[in-house]
Amino acid sequence: METASDTTDLIEAAADAVRAGQLIVFPTDTVFGIGCDPFNADALERLYEAKRRPREKSTPVLVDSVGMAEELGAISKHCSQLLEKHWSGALT
Repeated sequence: METASDTTDLIEAAADAVRAGQLIVFPTDTVFGIGCDPFNADALERLYEAKRRPREKSTPVLVDSVGMAEELGAISKHCSQLLEKHWSGALT
């Protein structure tokens, strides 16, 4: 059985891998995701290759707060209303 300490160790290992430019696989509410540091060009290239995703098709960035989303791009009034209503829940 997995303990809280085991979970913490796994999260720290995943964070270390992301900081090192590696890809990670993680569970979401519906599927497993493949992720990386979105600010690391080499890691993003590996992500596109692994997913066989066309480079002209953008990739989502997961955030944990409205503030983090606002740091990454403009958020419309309509989007802000959806965020206020539905977060913290499953909202894409």
